Amino acid sequence: MIRVMLVAIAVSLGIGASVALAEGSPEFDRPFADRGIRNAPVASGTAGGPVLSDADARARLQADGYRAIADLSRGNDGAWRGTAIRGAAKLSVTVDQAGRILAR
Repeated sequence: MIRVMLVAIAVSLGIGASVALAEGSPEFDRPFADRGIRNAPVASGTAGGPVLSDADARARLQADGYRAIADLSRGNDGAWRGTAIRGAAKLSVTVDQAGRILAR
């Protein structure tokens, strides 16, 4: 009797965990190939033109789902580099002059 109850509890916990993952983070819904270089959606109020300022780079990153954006600095090539969190991962991010985002 106890064994049957333990099996029932284990099965119900397994089903609950799979439902939680299915309804969880959008990171699980996207294939890994879609997490590299991509054109970030343009945030409202942000022009679709070149990324010229810290605020432009930050807006592009936020519009693409990044948070806790830190240490943004502009390189000699005009690209903005820093760190940000997406999902549960802390990543090094680069926003090039055209607004494309590369995360590693």
